[in-house]
Amino acid sequence: MFRYKQIVEDILGKIAEGSLGPGMKLPGISACAKNYECNKATVIRAYQELEQNHVIYAVSKSGYYVTETRRQEREPSQVIDFSVLNPDIRLLPYKEFNHCINLAVDRYKEDLFLYGDAKGFLPLRKQLVTFFYEDQIFAKEEQFCITSGSQQALNILFQLQYHDHKKKILIEEPTYHYITDMIQQYQLPFETVRRTFEGIDLKEVERIFRKGEISFFYTMPRLHNPMGTSYSEKTKKKLIQLAEKYDVFIIEDDFLGNLNFNQKNLPLYAYGKSDQLIYVQGFSKTFMPGIRLGVTILPVKLVSKFIWIKKLQDLNTSVLEQAAFQLFIESGMYRHHQYKIRIEYRKKMNLVRDYLENIQLPGIAFAIPETGFYFCILFTGKRNLRLLFRSMEANQIKLDREIRLFTYRGQEVEGIRVSIAKLQPDDLLLGLKKLVELLFSSSQFIKN
Repeated sequence: MFRYKQIVEDILGKIAEGSLGPGMKLPGISACAKNYECNKATVIRAYQELEQNHVIYAVSKSGYYVTETRRQEREPSQVIDFSVLNPDIRLLPYKEFNHCINLAVDRYKEDLFLYGDAKGFLPLRKQLVTFFYEDQIFAKEEQFCITSGSQQALNILFQLQYHDHKKKILIEEPTYHYITDMIQQYQLPFETVRRTFEGIDLKEVERIFRKGEISFFYTMPRLHNPMGTSYSEKTKKKLIQLAEKYDVFIIEDDFLGNLNFNQKNLPLYAYGKSDQLIYVQGFSKTFMPGIRLGVTILPVKLVSKFIWIKKLQDLNTSVLEQAAFQLFIESGMYRHHQYKIRIEYRKKMNLVRDYLENIQLPGIAFAIPETGFYFCILFTGKRNLRLLFRSMEANQIKLDREIRLFTYRGQEVEGIRVSIAKLQPDDLLLGLKKLVELLFSSSQFIKN
């Protein structure tokens, strides 16, 4: 056995017997090399293998720590749930974040338990300036506002008054269902522009902007919900030009930006230092849903308006969560976590693609993005989808029941979003198999 393998096996044995538990620090590389009478390169190789298998994690300038104890392998569940966007629980860094919570209490003490700044915990805002630099997002600390998830940020942004004379908003169709619910709740005047799997009609966008009624345009340039697609670089740059020309704000919802692995697929905000751009990103979906943290980057002239409305909703976002998250980023653990989930969700989407790419079903197509939480089933022939849903449920398959209208290859088609977010590979493969079988037999559900 190679020496580094011996170190790996020894550490795994200690974790199994409980002498090394979650959150415990491993010996430093020099100490470990001395203990095993080997060179440092051997220890580094062993630690790297353990890290790649998510047994340990590295903390910058601190060392290596044991991750959460692995759960026992389980039998695939009976019901395959393709309906929800909850993340895979195996990927949630409970123990690592708990370590940061304890560290935050020790470092910041009483600051965590008093009323905080409505803009957000200052060390976190400063940390995010550096964090977003790596994603080509350049903004100043005073432009950052922390909210209780991106949902709160969007709720505030849809209440802001951006112009004295412009009252309408523009949204993509289809779009995130929460947006249409909010428009209805606040009785906001709006127009729509069609988003297809090929992109968006920029001439139509300009025609709508030119009328002079649009205050802001809400869009998901990357990993769109529900389509999973991203705008081209050309489209992103042109949208910024149009926004500046016609004095229209753009609210960029980078919902799943943390999952993007394509370095050429930059956020819209990376293409211009425009005062027309507003950037929103939530950390909950790709971090831990129960930790409600989101960030909004605003033009300086809008910050005070934004904060005024936020104060009406809550005085401040949880300072303890913000402080712990700041340390989670500072330590390097968040980038490690981000890398891990990017790999895992790309693997899942590749699994979907490999399974479905050679499947041919009459009147049915699959739209599978590069990565993300979901893909789409498109019905190019007419189907009674309500009956199909009932058939799926009878066979223990749960699907999102919202039927969406998509444009696919120039043709308007009905479709449904299929979430793979929470499913583990065994369940995912089983679910895909059952899904294809039921779709194949769905000819009985053709509409007259």
